[in-house]
Amino acid sequence: SIYWLIMKLIVLWLGVLSVTAAAQSVAPVIPLKPGPTHDPLGSVKGLVFRKLGYEYVDAFSYEVIPADSESGHDVFEIDYNKTTAQVILRGNTGVALSSAFGWYLKYSCNAEVSWGRNGSGEQLNVPFPIPVVTAPVRIVSPVQFRYYQNVCTVSYSMVWWSWERWEWELDWMALNGINLPLAFTGQEFVWEAFYLALGLTQEEVDAYFAGPAFLAWNRMGNIHTWANPLGAGWRIAQAGLQQQILTAARAYGMVPVLPGFAGHVPAAFGRVFPHANLTTSSAWHFQANYSDNALL
Repeated sequence: SIYWLIMKLIVLWLGVLSVTAAAQSVAPVIPLKPGPTHDPLGSVKGLVFRKLGYEYVDAFSYEVIPADSESGHDVFEIDYNKTTAQVILRGNTGVALSSAFGWYLKYSCNAEVSWGRNGSGEQLNVPFPIPVVTAPVRIVSPVQFRYYQNVCTVSYSMVWWSWERWEWELDWMALNGINLPLAFTGQEFVWEAFYLALGLTQEEVDAYFAGPAFLAWNRMGNIHTWANPLGAGWRIAQAGLQQQILTAARAYGMVPVLPGFAGHVPAAFGRVFPHANLTTSSAWHFQANYSDNALL
């Protein structure tokens, strides 16, 4: 059926990224390397470097707790090595190790990393040498997954973010134990490739997407077309950004939540599949010609 055809092709998320990029007269999307990407030690050392600076990286020692400890729940420990004068950070994932670092900043250094424009939410006046740990700490998460983000926020605010801003947010997630974040950036690049492969024209696909600030409603099937066009260069750049986001998130050991098929398609879908069972949605706070989405 058409529905299962769509579902099968959606799982080719990363594959179609590289295929369509090669057909564009712009720089190709950076391909993701296959295989394991979790890098707990590299991710936490990079975090310490970005937040405190190079000289602080060796002020800590980093140890990986066996991954199967605590039945798959994240666990971290903080201790002190009197011989090396290093604070010991232990964890079974990159997120757990980073959470140990975040805990140490809060409760040993009176430091904080929180939201704020241009770094105004950060208080990172950490002395060097760093404070000792007077008593060992061990924290086990009561739940396996800690979810974060909202399907609207990724359009209202995050759609304008650069990689530097996304990197800051991923660091904040890791410091606070988030391991199940939404990863909705760049999906229009994939949908474009998919609908073109089905036989829709470029003009039909371009007419379907809404502008960046309205993508949340477009992705949920509320509207189409409003405030477009969504330029090809923008779609390609967002796809490249998504790959950076996924690489960094997976290095931390996070499980990024990728988008799936929500049931709505461009109206031109009916031209290619004239026997498809399509229902037109009713008006939704917009003129009818912008909210009459086709539901499969």
